Amino acid sequence: AAEKAAAARPAAAETADGDWIAAVTPVKERIQTPSKRHGDVDKSVAREFLDKIKAQLLQDEALSKYKEEASPGWVWILSGKTWGTNYTIAVRQISLLNPNTAKELLAQLQALISKRRSGWKYNYFIFLIAFESLKESEVVLKLYRSFTNREENSTARNFVNIIVLDLNQRRSVLCGKRTSDATYSAIMRALGVS
Repeated sequence: AAEKAAAARPAAAETADGDWIAAVTPVKERIQTPSKRHGDVDKSVAREFLDKIKAQLLQDEALSKYKEEASPGWVWILSGKTWGTNYTIAVRQISLLNPNTAKELLAQLQALISKRRSGWKYNYFIFLIAFESLKESEVVLKLYRSFTNREENSTARNFVNIIVLDLNQRRSVLCGKRTSDATYSAIMRALGVS
């Protein structure tokens, strides 16, 4: 009976509601989201939504000079640099997020981090993983939290966050610690993550 009840719950409901925070939405677009149709998100609407998030980021004065980069598999990547700091914001859109997909994405995140991490600069990475459906959310979040809390990913010099975004409900979970860096805080504000 418990298995049937668990199977009947919506995907996002697998996680305690306390984990989910206010919607990641462009600030000017914060309105009530229409209910999903047939359980699927229209891919073009989702892509438009993610592009609006990018536009919102670039409207922030502190982020206006960030450069967009193309990279296979990523919807978009924004990068910004100062003399002593690197910032990378990368967005990935997937249909189904489950433990296997989460592990594959972690390998890709690690590859991107390794490629962009500077040995003498401060490095900030924010990954937005947008999904349409979610299976075994507790396992997925545990994987992402473990990754972001590793010693090499949670220091003042090397800082990694993963934001898991439900495209249907426009709710998110932030995996990782927070930092007081002003530009990082501006990124989070622009993303609508408090």
